[in-house]
Amino acid sequence: MTPWSVDSDGQTLETHYELDGDTLVQVVDTTDAVFPVVSDPVPLIVIGIVAAIVRIFAPIALRAFVTVAIRQGAAMATRGGFATFNAFKNWAGAAKPGYQWHRVVGQSQTKFPAAARHNPQNLIMIPTAIHQKCVNSWMARKAAVTVAGEVFRSSSTIRTQVQSWSRTRQHTFGLKLLRHCGINV
Repeated sequence: MTPWSVDSDGQTLETHYELDGDTLVQVVDTTDAVFPVVSDPVPLIVIGIVAAIVRIFAPIALRAFVTVAIRQGAAMATRGGFATFNAFKNWAGAAKPGYQWHRVVGQSQTKFPAAARHNPQNLIMIPTAIHQKCVNSWMARKAAVTVAGEVFRSSSTIRTQVQSWSRTRQHTFGLKLLRHCGINV
């Protein structure tokens, strides 16, 4: 089957399949694409109709979530990452008003390569209020608590405890915490 991908203007995007371990991944070049971008397996006619409807009726803030697709298991991704956060923002754009870029695995994790920290698989634009009142609030909590399926002790903040984990475990927890806070990833 030949892969395909189009943006909301109907522009065909360059795409191909790659094997990542046991996982078949479709790689899409979204340079200059107008989001949302739709790829396999939905029929092309449906894509055109849905893309037109989304483009007309979806608010800009909603479409901003489509710019980054974070998938579980991509925790060790360095390919496609950037040396600095500014380089990432030059590529992805500044956060929309009322939103902030959030790292699934925290920015203070300098033990991981910069290309992993500043990677589209690690960054997602989320509403500022959710970022501050839910995600940051939980990460700063210093209490014996269970959140997103993980048990934490009261001797240090959740952020401090998570920093000792493997990158994969941090990434999985980060995605679960985002879902706990109402972000659809």
